[in-house]
Amino acid sequence: GCTSTFTDSITVFALPNASAGPDVWICEGEQTTLTASGGVAFQWNGGETSQSISVAPLADTSYEVMVTDERGCSAPATVTVHVIPTPPAEETIQACEGEIVVLDANVPGYDATYLWSNGDRVQRIAVTESGEYTAEAVVNFRGKECIFYKTYTVVFNPKPIPVFAAGSDSIYCFDDGPLLLDAGEGEAYIWEQLGTTSRTAEIPEEGIYKVTVTNEFGCSTPSSIKVLDKCPPQVYFPTAFTPNGDGLNDTFIVEGKHIINYQLEIYNRWGEVIFRTTDTKDGWEGIYLQEELPSGPFPYVASYGSEVEPNRRFTVKGSVTLIR
Repeated sequence: GCTSTFTDSITVFALPNASAGPDVWICEGEQTTLTASGGVAFQWNGGETSQSISVAPLADTSYEVMVTDERGCSAPATVTVHVIPTPPAEETIQACEGEIVVLDANVPGYDATYLWSNGDRVQRIAVTESGEYTAEAVVNFRGKECIFYKTYTVVFNPKPIPVFAAGSDSIYCFDDGPLLLDAGEGEAYIWEQLGTTSRTAEIPEEGIYKVTVTNEFGCSTPSSIKVLDKCPPQVYFPTAFTPNGDGLNDTFIVEGKHIINYQLEIYNRWGEVIFRTTDTKDGWEGIYLQEELPSGPFPYVASYGSEVEPNRRFTVKGSVTLIR
């Protein structure tokens, strides 16, 4: 057999030192120029073939370029453009009077220095009055300075006027039926003890009743009222009684409701007190000094007070006939 030998040389070139430049930070809405190096031909992933390209991304974006040198060797390079976002320029905030609104000029992801229209130099301010508040936020990151302005319009809406004054009491006689309470003007209502959601509510008995009223702005006001069951005095004085032991009308007893500090005195014909009581359940059976008195009229004086008017006193004078 025949043998042949072939010898050739192969040269291996180093890849180009491809670069797309350092990462870049821009303010939102700006553009920047990216410049590749390390070769003689360039192919960006967006299709551009120039060494430098202008970009204006709206968010953090990475760009890749393929760099080819004079020997035809290629290597990739990547650069990222970071976008410092612009906060919304305006914001309207609705709140209810008496509340505190915290305004925050933060630029997400970045430290900043701040200057408010009221002179404060902090990130957040608390406001309690309606008006416009403007914040200037200055971000300085990796040599890039961005200045942002934001105006907050704060509106404090009125709350419903409490229909019941604080600590107010209402006197009502439930003998007349339930009490109807009106919570006043509003859009929504909650009566806590009753579970009803209407403007008016029927109150069945005395107690403390709380209602929360919400208006068209979504602002709410609670108020409460203490309802007391008190009625005018109701007193009936019999004109005669028959203490004969038959269980019918055997006792002279005053029938009364809604009375206080009651007292009854019965006299004989000489003006002596023959019976006295302060208990409306305690009646006279026609006996004095353990003896039954004869038939005849006996004068009395009754006095009592009123639940409704505790400082007022009523006096009734009359006569009851004892019948044997």
